[in-house]
Amino acid sequence: MGWSRLVVVSDKHPDINRAAPMATSARDVLESLEHHLTLESALEGVTYAVATTGRGRKWDYPGYTARELGPVLLPRAAGGDVAILFGHEASGLDNESVSRCQAVCEIPTAGKKSLNLAQAVLILSYELMMSSGEGDALSAGVEPTVGLEELEPMVSAWLEIWEAIEFLKGRNLDQSFGMLRQILGRAGLEERELVVLRGYFNKLRHYFVRTGGLPPRQ
Repeated sequence: MGWSRLVVVSDKHPDINRAAPMATSARDVLESLEHHLTLESALEGVTYAVATTGRGRKWDYPGYTARELGPVLLPRAAGGDVAILFGHEASGLDNESVSRCQAVCEIPTAGKKSLNLAQAVLILSYELMMSSGEGDALSAGVEPTVGLEELEPMVSAWLEIWEAIEFLKGRNLDQSFGMLRQILGRAGLEERELVVLRGYFNKLRHYFVRTGGLPPRQ
């Protein structure tokens, strides 16, 4: 289906020998599997991430069906690494994992959400493969974008300013973190744009330090 990179986040290294009999046509993907202990580490270098969920309507994120995702995701892949996150077979992705993504994707079903993990991966793989021609056409001229890990300091700086002006009073901090990650992630910032934003927030912070709104950095 065109997948060449598999990343697993777990406190234990996956048992490749156990999985091998079920991956006879994709042994190369399995053998090049990357193991990470944290999602933050796994997403390093990724510019756009999509969370798969059976409860997409719960999130205030851009939501796509499996069929809609290709034309959105493939052009972004021309500007940097993109990721699709799948959760545990039984429990799916937790809220913190979803908050690190810029969109959610669900596979519409009639009635109960009865797809297992393998089925979900297969359907999304197929839909992305079928969209690849259109995605390639849309990707012309896309500039490389910065990785999500480079945006985290910007999110923290933004929240710090919001706290200084009491914008966060009465607001949920985790939801605010998630919203800012979405805004910056969807923007697809280039390196030069990120440099400008860093300078802007540094100037803002210096102003609030001078006026007593924020303490100096230690």
